[in-house]
Amino acid sequence: MGFRRYPDRFHSDTRYDIAAGRHHDLTSLGVLWGYSDPSALSAGGGHQCIAAPEDLLEAVKGSMLACY
Repeated sequence: MGFRRYPDRFHSDTRYDIAAGRHHDLTSLGVLWGYSDPSALSAGGGHQCIAAPEDLLEAVKGSMLACY
């Protein structure tokens, strides 16, 4: 029985968490409904920013949302 590995994703609302996720080779998603603004999440190296909780599932599935 084999296992299929899925890409690791990490989401957070602070640039420090995003930077930590990047450090550990995780796809880092910034969430905009929390503490930080988009520029801070981008500065942390976020791959994507997610505008609302209901958009998170689509982003995890691979939809690319811009950080702006």
